[in-house]
Amino acid sequence: MAKFSLAPRHLEIFYHILGGVFMSLPIPVVKRKLRDGRIIEREGRGFSLNELKEAGITIDQAKRLGIYIDKRRRSCRRENVEALRMLLRAVSEAMASSGESHEQV
Repeated sequence: MAKFSLAPRHLEIFYHILGGVFMSLPIPVVKRKLRDGRIIEREGRGFSLNELKEAGITIDQAKRLGIYIDKRRRSCRRENVEALRMLLRAVSEAMASSGESHEQV
């Protein structure tokens, strides 16, 4: 029997949008304070609404791209905004080369 795995839906959509060029989605980074007072960075559940707004991505666009959104987060980290801007730049370049408009994302 041949083994195969189905990619998550957001990866399929992202793969299609970039015209066959696979790129991984950015992972949000959050800071968390431990009980002993140390502050650690860890992988977040999703990007905050403020980070999406700063990067110029609407909620609808984020959902279409498969970007996870964490509505409970209130912070806006510069690293996350830059990662989203790089993603948006890559998507817009790929769509420009294929002749689609940016609004269809």
